[in-house]
Amino acid sequence: MGIPKNYSIVESHTPAVWWKGLEQIWNHGHIANIIYDGKLVETVEMLGLRTQIYHPDKGSIPDNYIWKDGSHAWEDYKAEFLSTNTRGFIYSYGERLRAWGSGKLDNNCGLPISIDQLDYIVQELRRDRSSRRAAAVTWIPPFDEKTESPPCLMSFQAFIRGDRLTAIVPYRSHDFFGAYPANAYGLTGVMEYIVDRVGNCSMGNLIFLSSSAHIYWFNWPDVAKILNDSQEVPVCKRLKLGAISC
Repeated sequence: MGIPKNYSIVESHTPAVWWKGLEQIWNHGHIANIIYDGKLVETVEMLGLRTQIYHPDKGSIPDNYIWKDGSHAWEDYKAEFLSTNTRGFIYSYGERLRAWGSGKLDNNCGLPISIDQLDYIVQELRRDRSSRRAAAVTWIPPFDEKTESPPCLMSFQAFIRGDRLTAIVPYRSHDFFGAYPANAYGLTGVMEYIVDRVGNCSMGNLIFLSSSAHIYWFNWPDVAKILNDSQEVPVCKRLKLGAISC
């Protein structure tokens, strides 16, 4: 297959980044069999994919995405990044960002821990606009090391440079087809929240660092259709099957 053209993708808006990311994974990824919901699932995967949205969208849903314009789920998902309500799930990103440790940790005196990390980021950037400390983490080691459903988003770090807010967000596991556009929209909401409260800055780049950027086999037909590929199997799988040659 040769060397991938690019492990770093930069475009102005989410739909273009999503399309190019799918193309990179489809054409240059490798097959990985991973455990998903207790079952072995075949994926095509790229390790260490970096994607940068220069102008994060305020609602743009890519064509052919699983959610459509006007979907209540789209706005609900964005709101979840700022809400501490887990809605019965083990965690939500909002709970980890706005109430880290809640219901899971105490201070050894029986008093619960609940830390609003977004409030900290706002206060830190107000204190020092050049700060490199405006970071939040989602991982709770004594809890997430044992659970079957730990967060995929690992951290959120905000920078103000040239009066623009840039966010860098590492994902340990990234369902690129199913989750990337929604993740981008939800995190855009977090950025807007910070911009509004810090003041005198505007929206800047949203940068994803995807440790495992992957597409599950059951989404391959949809991705093939988006990429106008007549075969519903990624390139590395075709090579393995001998369907094409290098």
